[in-house]
Amino acid sequence: MGEQGMPVGETAARLGLTVRTLHHWDEIGLASPAARSAAGYRLYTDDDLERLRRIVVYRELGLDLDAIRAVLDEPGGDVAEQLRVQRAQLARRIAQLQHLDEDLERMIAAQERGILLSEEEQRATFGPGWDTRWPAEAREAYGGSPQWQQ
Repeated sequence: MGEQGMPVGETAARLGLTVRTLHHWDEIGLASPAARSAAGYRLYTDDDLERLRRIVVYRELGLDLDAIRAVLDEPGGDVAEQLRVQRAQLARRIAQLQHLDEDLERMIAAQERGILLSEEEQRATFGPGWDTRWPAEAREAYGGSPQWQQ
């Protein structure tokens, strides 16, 4: 890092962000660089990088930018509570993905054995809005195409 700080492009590359993201965060006051070059370019200090790393982590956890700002800036902000909320949401998402994985496993097994799902199994797998006529209609419309054959 230079004496005054790291330029925005290098900062973005180091954190896996875009320059536009850093500009946006600066514009909304979420993460403004502590320094500017003589030409007015943003320069990020070590403290700035630490804040940016925390923002990236919180964003990966699913917090929106307002929640991140509250966690980072509000005195006495309950970081643990925000993280508990995110953990509960993550647990729900994991359960949904596990259910989807089970559905896919059944579908793979059925395809490998050449067994099509019954109408009841289709509704259970794809949801109550699933129309059991759709596979037949798709086969009729696209069954002769190279993509269908694959």
